[in-house]
Amino acid sequence: MFQVKRRATALLLAALMATSGSGAVGMAADYSASGSLDSGAVWELGDTQVTGSLHAAPAEADLEQEGPLGWIHFSDKTLENCPQKDGDNGITNVELSGTLAQIAGDTATDFRYTDAPEGNTKGQVINGTGGRVSFHVPASTEPRYLRVYTGSWASEITLRVSINGEEQYTRSFGKRNTTSGADCYVSWITYQTESEEDEVTVTAEITDVYDSSGSGNMSIQAIALTDEAFPEEEQLVTGQVLDAPETANLTKQGGIDWVQLDQTDFGAFNRKDTEDPMIGGPTLIGTQDYVAQNTQTNFVFLDGISPIQSVEDDNHKGLVFTGEGNGLEFTLPASKEERYVNIYTGAWAADITAEVYVNDERVYAETYGSADTTAGTPADYKMLQLSYSCADEGDEVRVRMVVSRAYDSQWGNMSVSAITLNDALVEDTGSVAAGKVSTAPVSADLTSEGNIDWAYFNNASFADYNRKNVEESQITNVTPVGEQQSSPVIRDAKTAYVYTDGVDPETEEGAHNGFVFVKEGSGVTFNVPGGPDLKYLNIYTGEWASDITLELLVNGEVEYSATYGNSVTTAGTPAVCNVARLQYYTPSEDDEVEVRVLISHGYDVNWGNMSIQAVTLSDTAPVSLDEKITTDEWEIDHTGGQIQSMKTLIDGEMYTIPMRTDDRGGFIWKYNGRQIAMTSGDPAEDGSITYTGRSRSSNEDLTFTLRYSVDEQKQLVVTASVTNNKDTEQPVDKLSLNLGFNTYLESYPQYNDQLFPTLLRCEKTHLWGYLSTPVRPPDDHCDRRARGLLYPGL
Repeated sequence: MFQVKRRATALLLAALMATSGSGAVGMAADYSASGSLDSGAVWELGDTQVTGSLHAAPAEADLEQEGPLGWIHFSDKTLENCPQKDGDNGITNVELSGTLAQIAGDTATDFRYTDAPEGNTKGQVINGTGGRVSFHVPASTEPRYLRVYTGSWASEITLRVSINGEEQYTRSFGKRNTTSGADCYVSWITYQTESEEDEVTVTAEITDVYDSSGSGNMSIQAIALTDEAFPEEEQLVTGQVLDAPETANLTKQGGIDWVQLDQTDFGAFNRKDTEDPMIGGPTLIGTQDYVAQNTQTNFVFLDGISPIQSVEDDNHKGLVFTGEGNGLEFTLPASKEERYVNIYTGAWAADITAEVYVNDERVYAETYGSADTTAGTPADYKMLQLSYSCADEGDEVRVRMVVSRAYDSQWGNMSVSAITLNDALVEDTGSVAAGKVSTAPVSADLTSEGNIDWAYFNNASFADYNRKNVEESQITNVTPVGEQQSSPVIRDAKTAYVYTDGVDPETEEGAHNGFVFVKEGSGVTFNVPGGPDLKYLNIYTGEWASDITLELLVNGEVEYSATYGNSVTTAGTPAVCNVARLQYYTPSEDDEVEVRVLISHGYDVNWGNMSIQAVTLSDTAPVSLDEKITTDEWEIDHTGGQIQSMKTLIDGEMYTIPMRTDDRGGFIWKYNGRQIAMTSGDPAEDGSITYTGRSRSSNEDLTFTLRYSVDEQKQLVVTASVTNNKDTEQPVDKLSLNLGFNTYLESYPQYNDQLFPTLLRCEKTHLWGYLSTPVRPPDDHCDRRARGLLYPGL
């Protein structure tokens, strides 16, 4: 595992940037003798142990302080003239071999000791493959701590530690490209021997060079030995290269965000369907080639944009970049909490270099790949797993992936299949679960949505809820948890429930019931069947002055979780009604699938509540056409009174207009900063629906409405009104209407195709305007524009 350590001081950052090289690469790697990550276990006296870590060279090093047991600075071509510890120097038998070149005068580190000159940045340069330095350090049955300062230009350095001739530690590193300036490092080695008589040998050797003349080089700068442990450092980034799995669950691994590089158009990759994408970009470096269809990993997901889901073994895509210097970069959100990134890659006859930058300072670098150029052999597929955190929420985090070396000048390539971001490391159990919470619809046909089973909570005796009349229920073990309201059944839920296959009654229309639980920890749990066939689960709830947490667990492990609700505590305001639409499957029909819907926070400790209204289970995706507008020019989903998605005909094609669906979505009435929930809907003969919400207290009674339609000019018309139901004048401090267009211009050049408001004009009777893109399309048509009229009706 390679680890990056946070820089300790601003002075160090400045010094690193000032070196003649590209800036010292920041890496750290903790390895035991076998090369695996050292867990930090306590060493017993007499154990033979060696661990090591690789770091960016510091701006300054006091060799007398770092090397009380021995030190040497390679600042002179004659070894005997090199400054070193007087008297008993534990660094012995020093040998330099190979092509000894100049003494470099621009190392990243200024080495300090008695009588050292100012700007003491020197080191012995060794050119070409096989050039090496070797030395002995004393055996010790107690831990000893060794620092080895090196530099690399167009070379691979391999550092080895042997005890009695047996290699105990090895680590290869170096700067592989040929841009000017070396990268400088310090290796931290901790060792301990079984006997004081053991022989400990350390070598640093050039094992490969990357320039055409074979002059790639290493500089050996200084060595220091102490019995004082290395200082603790705060981790910034860690990384490890793992074999790519056969299957990757993007939904689970990308709990925060994910992107699949499934086509060559950088503006059209499929990605997680989320309001706020956290993976910025990706953006192209150089040129891309084609989309491979046969990568090792099959990617499954249930929460994509287009396509929405992929659950079969037919998604082995990856975007190929052929030739050196080609690749991509993307941004990640700064976070003081640990975040986890998986990057799925393939390499054929090429090396991949991955770099992480924080505020444009390179803090991590990793090079891996395959040198095999045999025609017909598959690429070497790996998953680069990173974890990172930041010192400040305002930091800028950028990841860069490029082909750094092509062993086949014509065909050497890298593929990148997917990128995931999460707040925890997750284990792929074979189960896939995803979901989306949205405002509840005006009506729901339980018979249609629940072709496998449904439950409707309409009875004051919880156990007597109505259910689908089937021989064997599939929604089972329905259990109330905690405290229920004294009169638990409501009759004013937003959604009108319809069914024709119930137990008692058999049929019902226009029912608005739900069962109410109060106080934190209360709610309902139930089970649904597992199995490899995809199932659709809808859970209808209402929240007043409370948040609820919905969890879907498979064999006791949480596979999906969402928290949502309503913080308004004003008496007389209606509950906010939502529907959580989940999809899931599990490896086996024997898997136990449990669903928990519980109040996780009460904003009113006594009256904060939730209602469980209905649950439906189906093997087909639910379709709600009642709250959509579908014409030749428009496709608008306004379920619940808020636009969930919108497409319009522009330049002969249906163009998606991005809409937010969170508290900044639209169209949404806000009164004194509070969102007005649309709690009912009244269908008209023309198919349009007038949504109604209300704000009521002892001093006020206001009714808010929204209606969507398309007029004769084929323009979208949104009619919004607010009515004072009292006979007295009602003062209004703040009344606003959110439009909900997602106009965030995230990154160039993707935002060239992003619509944003260009003109908005208020008339006496209405508001009108248009959206446009920043640049003209390639065919020199006029800017893409979506026009709409808004009649406030105020």
